[in-house]
Order: sequence, then C-alpha cells, then structure tokens
Amino acid sequence: MNFEKFVAITGIISIAILATSTVALADESIFLQSIALSEIEGEIPISPLGTIQEISWLKKVSNEGIIEISGINYSVNNNDSEPHAYEVCFLIEGPNNVFMPNVNEDPVCQKTSDINGNSIMENLVLDFPRGIKVSELKDISFTIEEID
Repeated sequence: MNFEKFVAITGIISIAILATSTVALADESIFLQSIALSEIEGEIPISPLGTIQEISWLKKVSNEGIIEISGINYSVNNNDSEPHAYEVCFLIEGPNNVFMPNVNEDPVCQKTSDINGNSIMENLVLDFPRGIKVSELKDISFTIEEID
C-alpha cells in the first residue's frame, strides 16, 4: 500500500512539474516574440528583384566547321513598380571544369538602362569573348543585381 501511495504522489508531482514548465516555456516564447516584434519599426524593406527570362543561345560556325555558342540573347523583367537598372553576369562551364571567363579575365557582364516598373527589357545580347563548342557546354550560371 505504501508503494502505491508513493507512485500516485510521484505521478501527481511529475504532472505538476511538467505542467508548470510547459506554461513557463510558453510564457518565455511569447515574451521573446514580443521583444523581437518590438525591434521592428515599420515595414520590413524588401528590395525589388529583377529576373532573367527567355534565354537563348547565339550560335556560329567556327573556322573548323564546328557549331559554337558565341553569346546569349535574354530578357530582364523588373518586378518592382519603380524603374531600376540591373547588371547581369554569366559564367559558362565547359569540360574538365574549364570556365569562361577564366579566373584572370573580367566577368562577362552587361548593365541595362533603367527598366520601367513591372516591365520587361527584351532582346538583350551578351557576346562572349570566345566561342564555346556546343558539345563541350556543361553548365551556365548567371546573376542579376540591381545597380541603382
């Protein structure tokens, strides 16, 4: 009988401790959220984003008769309601981790003029410093950055 009383009392105490610590954790969580929200004044600024769209390859036939990529034709979409200019850069990867441009070359980039809000600037052309054989193209990476 003493053992059963001990288990019952221990169970009640355990439930009381668990309930108290749960309430304490919940109160702390609410307290931390209210501090975090009070630190933010006004709206959180969100920078306008431009997107690259409609990418197509510019191709040429090399002196050896091989089809090469000589550049990229693309469009830039300004998703903001205000006009912005952007810089777009491309990096091409060929076989054996050979990149164009090379590490010691300037990046292949192009700046746009201001693009009206919620508009697209189409048919932008970025020429590469040298052609890339289509069969050797492995990957392409690009970045877009607002510059104004």
